[in-house]
Amino acid sequence: MKTKQIKKEVGQLLDFIKDNLDNLSENDLESFMNLGDDYDCEEDMSIEEIREQEAAILFKHAMMCDLEDEAKILAKRALVAYPDCTPAHIFLANKQTDLKKAISHYKSAIAIEEKFIGKKYLKKHKGHFWGIPETRPYMVTLFSMMMSYKEFGEYEEAIKICENMLELNPHDNQGARYALIPLYLTKKMDDKAEKLCKKYDNDAGIAWYFAKALIEYRKNPGSDSVKECIREAHKHNPHVFKYMLDENKLPQNLPEHYGFGDDAEAVTFMHESKMLWNSCPEFIDFIRELFYNQLQVAV
Repeated sequence: MKTKQIKKEVGQLLDFIKDNLDNLSENDLESFMNLGDDYDCEEDMSIEEIREQEAAILFKHAMMCDLEDEAKILAKRALVAYPDCTPAHIFLANKQTDLKKAISHYKSAIAIEEKFIGKKYLKKHKGHFWGIPETRPYMVTLFSMMMSYKEFGEYEEAIKICENMLELNPHDNQGARYALIPLYLTKKMDDKAEKLCKKYDNDAGIAWYFAKALIEYRKNPGSDSVKECIREAHKHNPHVFKYMLDENKLPQNLPEHYGFGDDAEAVTFMHESKMLWNSCPEFIDFIRELFYNQLQVAV
């Protein structure tokens, strides 16, 4: 009886989609039509377990959709079936153009993960997150929410989340420090930025070289120590300078992967630090002058 009810509901969803949307691609239509085939409900399953399975299947097919609107419909339907479907909350949050709506979904996802893990567990294992697989969905959600705050210009909120993430996982497997360092510097929180640089002193990322250069520039503008920091940055990744000197050369799309010192790292760094460079044009001008007059390297 439970299985029949679920299949009936899925059938109603399919009828709605077919009656109201004219732009379905062939892949979408095939995916929708196969929804009911994925169900495998045991007679002794609880209502909550059935709803959870229904949501998981709906979300799976949302991920298979070619068209975003159809994917959103299925993700929302997944939440109707099972409000604790964390992936659906994160998916819908990532698709939002309204910060309040995005944060609402992220907070729901975080509350779900906290309920799943348990607040005592969170407190007990603080400092060892990510190394424990059960904590990873929670950390992924925090990172996604932080990036949304950053994208919408809510830098103070983004900073709070980054700091929390580094307390939970000092090893920083997700690279939260790379988002935090330009945020600190943009907000002129140089003391915190300097402490962060020292904490991860062995970091070989280009962000660290430029962070040290900007901190030194603000302390001793135009000094030899600043020039040396910039030379070190150039030595590590010269690709950054061509984009810093001419933003029109910067690719619009972020690379999927990058390595220390390569062009992909430079592209990623310039995009992630854009708000920082917009806040300190005098530092960029100093680099440009130094680049042409003293470094004398080809772009």
